[in-house]
Amino acid sequence: MLSSCLISLHLIICTVLAHKHDQHHNCIHDQIQHDIIQQHIKYKHHPLDGSEMNSNTNNNGKRNLLQSSQYKPIRIRPYYDPPTFGILPNAQKIYIKKLLSTSILYLEQFLSVVPVEGPLLINRCQRTWYYDEFTYSVCPLSEYTHPIKCQYATIPDAHMAESWYYHETTKQSTLYKPAGSGIDDADVVIYVTYSDQQCVMDGGTIAWASICNLDQYGRPVAGTINFCPNALQANYWKFDVGVTLHELMHILVMSNTLFPYFYDLTTQQMRGESNTIMDEFQSGTRNAYIITPEVAQIAKYHFGCPSLMGAPLENDGSSNLGTIGSHWESKSFQYELMCGTIYSAIMYVSEFTLALLQDSGWYRVDYNYADDFPWGENQGCDFVYGDCANRVSK
Repeated sequence: MLSSCLISLHLIICTVLAHKHDQHHNCIHDQIQHDIIQQHIKYKHHPLDGSEMNSNTNNNGKRNLLQSSQYKPIRIRPYYDPPTFGILPNAQKIYIKKLLSTSILYLEQFLSVVPVEGPLLINRCQRTWYYDEFTYSVCPLSEYTHPIKCQYATIPDAHMAESWYYHETTKQSTLYKPAGSGIDDADVVIYVTYSDQQCVMDGGTIAWASICNLDQYGRPVAGTINFCPNALQANYWKFDVGVTLHELMHILVMSNTLFPYFYDLTTQQMRGESNTIMDEFQSGTRNAYIITPEVAQIAKYHFGCPSLMGAPLENDGSSNLGTIGSHWESKSFQYELMCGTIYSAIMYVSEFTLALLQDSGWYRVDYNYADDFPWGENQGCDFVYGDCANRVSK
């Protein structure tokens, strides 16, 4: 019964992403200022915990078993912001909830993480202090006088971790509020808003997303997706699901803001931007490539170009678009889910995007869910390095 459900869900998504449409979506992700807070999240065992790994250095079999057994299907929980989402008519609420539930169910089939232990709690304070084995957040009281936001969504007190403040003169710490109940059964929370804030007024942007909180290893644990009233149309269901999935992927991994936080499982350290992205200049134009191991290997094999350093990122976009740096290069990746401008509902969730998730160090992926991606296949180095690509070409 379970396997048939998975097959049915995969068929639904494939149908969604293979339906032609005249609608378009201009992603503005790189125009948005992402105010990121890194905080401590509680895990029972985490393969990226250096101290835990060091204790098993003489038992590689035990260490590998620990790594593989700790990953479970990701639990993504939406929270609908009452001030913006609550004013919508029921039909629009239901429509947006269906978009998110369909996209989230799809992601949960092939994406696994080390699960958060207990309820997920969000830091009120934007500073994290470390002392021996203790990790806590403490801020001056003045920083608690305004609502805590994830972009335009207000984070409720129920989601907040235990909050302390210190007296700026005495430096004594005082409990401000105890922890709320948190978000149960969650590894990441998505705060959902419905607003025209930062939306392109010509109707070309259906939704946008931003990252708000990361765990101690850099993995996103809180983000927001905003739906734009002037663009979202209920009669474009199949296309809108693809756009929703695209924006959720920005929260999870495909963001220039997140690349410096990618974690190397071998060294137990963050890769750093220089080991994730490499620049190449051709005729005065900067071209950036994702050079992480699995992405680079797939790029060389897919395009039939052994000298290729990695998978190219978008390097072009008008002043009205935020596509540069957080999308695959559209010339080389036509119709891939993570291209910056989407012209039809033909969208492939390719091995490239799944490999990026894997190479982040935060996730395990099931490559069986990667769509066959014919664009550029075995076309050689000229296809990637050339000035343009023939849309009729593979």
